[in-house]
Amino acid sequence: MNIAVIHGGNSTECQVSTLNAEYINSSLKELGYNSYLLGFNKDMYSSLLQNKPDVVFLCVQGKGHGDGTLQGILDSLEIPYTGSKREASTIINNKIFCQKLFKLENLPTAPSFTWSRKEHFSPKGKDTLLGKMQMAEVLFPCVVKAPSQGGSFGIAYLESMEDFHKIDSIFQYDEVLLIEKFIKGRFYTVGLLEHEGKLLTLPTMEGVAVNSDAKLISFDGKYTVHKAELSAEINDKMAKYAKDVFRCINASGYGRVDFILEESSNIPIILEINAVPGLKPQSLYPPSALLIGIEYNKLIDIILASATFKV
Repeated sequence: MNIAVIHGGNSTECQVSTLNAEYINSSLKELGYNSYLLGFNKDMYSSLLQNKPDVVFLCVQGKGHGDGTLQGILDSLEIPYTGSKREASTIINNKIFCQKLFKLENLPTAPSFTWSRKEHFSPKGKDTLLGKMQMAEVLFPCVVKAPSQGGSFGIAYLESMEDFHKIDSIFQYDEVLLIEKFIKGRFYTVGLLEHEGKLLTLPTMEGVAVNSDAKLISFDGKYTVHKAELSAEINDKMAKYAKDVFRCINASGYGRVDFILEESSNIPIILEINAVPGLKPQSLYPPSALLIGIEYNKLIDIILASATFKV
């Protein structure tokens, strides 16, 4: 079987994508597959046409890449690929779409509202923001997010209106932003994996920033991760919510749902779903699979096996 591991590109997450791809490619070779790395660039399409791999192991992330863009290209070429379908990937990679869908499904999310470039840079921008915050019950502190970005990109923490200027730079990513109430609590994540016709929830993991003073946990290598020590009730809630998120978006293959366990209420608040979670052995996802006996090469093989032609 010939497998192209597509990575890189020019998104904010391209370096992480390439590092993931290198681990995955090595694993595929150890498993006996004829795999090769293929960069996401202007020559990619002609390479796919010429070599037409049996499967693409999709590693790209971010706007214009894993947000349905590459999935659409592969659909048109009738090449199977790992992960979610084009439509689901588009939703997953837009935090505004996700928030609206989660609310329709009565899933626990932080109070939020949208904020446009036109509103922000108008003469009455600050007054408009305060009015929208009051209507949405989002008070300071709050978090501003570029809906197309992942990791620690396109995000700002606002303690008061004095931080209004911090929003300016976030518009380099998107024309409309998401502003959420800041939820104080601990970060947890639940991996999901389709295997032998079942949707498995992997053990819940807790991520802790090395810099304990950090207001926002950033998963850029400066964190520790370990199995969560939660009550059975809260753990079961997170697992259920993770499955609900996966199914309502119609995700497929594998994914990861992130939560903040609100300190004041002990309620798991859904942050986002990641369609292409990091697959470096030390990332959040593989250690969770290992806890239930799925070692790294087996995990990569299971994800590969879930790749079918996405119509």
